[in-house]
Amino acid sequence: RRPIGVTGLGSPRRKADEAYRLATVPLSHLADAGARINENRAFVNQHILQQDRAAQRALEEQIEQNSAAVDEALAQVEPTLVSDKSRAAFGELMRDRTNYAEIRDRVLALSRKGKSAA
Repeated sequence: RRPIGVTGLGSPRRKADEAYRLATVPLSHLADAGARINENRAFVNQHILQQDRAAQRALEEQIEQNSAAVDEALAQVEPTLVSDKSRAAFGELMRDRTNYAEIRDRVLALSRKGKSAA
């Protein structure tokens, strides 16, 4: 019979730290990016409704700041992706984001000119 004993709590601690680093932190970055993307959608709507050019410029600055923060957050997520499925989903997200930004920029350009359609 071998005695039973605790040899240390280092391994569970390392596993918890790794789970935090590889799951919790990236999810936090994704949540922040999602919130800022949604906020940018609201800013675009406000831009369309806004007639004052100075107010439109202020909204554009907020959109740019949020976009930079989203870039940073997603850059933190990418290296934590371990499965092919998660990397593929991330790649799709990045493509969709690029397409959205192009359309958003066209909408903002029309809005600056006071137009509602191309």
